[in-house]
Amino acid sequence: MSKPNLKKSFEWLFERFTKENIKPCQFDLDCLVSIAEKTNEINKEAFQENTIFAKMYVYCLMHELEYYKDIEFATKKLNEVLDAPLEKTCDAFLNRLNHLELNKYLKSIGINTDHLKQLTKEEEAKQSVLMNENKKSIQIYVLGKFTKENVFKSINNAITNSIINFKNKN
Repeated sequence: MSKPNLKKSFEWLFERFTKENIKPCQFDLDCLVSIAEKTNEINKEAFQENTIFAKMYVYCLMHELEYYKDIEFATKKLNEVLDAPLEKTCDAFLNRLNHLELNKYLKSIGINTDHLKQLTKEEEAKQSVLMNENKKSIQIYVLGKFTKENVFKSINNAITNSIINFKNKN
């Protein structure tokens, strides 16, 4: 006789135990063992998933604390991120990633990205020439070098790989 799955085990036991004068048989015991094993498996997976979440939470909280210098405010900000829809968080990541790439590109072609720095007339003229010479390339970066679809796929793959690696180590 094959080992019953969780749903069949519940159905079988419910049916059997709703009748009067039931004497448990071997299949009843197998169903109980199956339920216990599946419950243990689910609990182990939940613990692993909570462990990886706990590590990420603490890591992010450390960075928020470093930035805000206040544990209560850092916790509040982190919880706001957790309460927000995933798409909103991914959109913010995409915007930061594209902004970072734009700044890296501008620096690579010699354009000043430090807006607090006062430029001389000569430096301003040079910046203007560089902007005109690289107008098409700059436009690509301004519009976003990375697409939402590609970034979301990459994030999903990275998360999946991290979870798989974490599970394989534990």
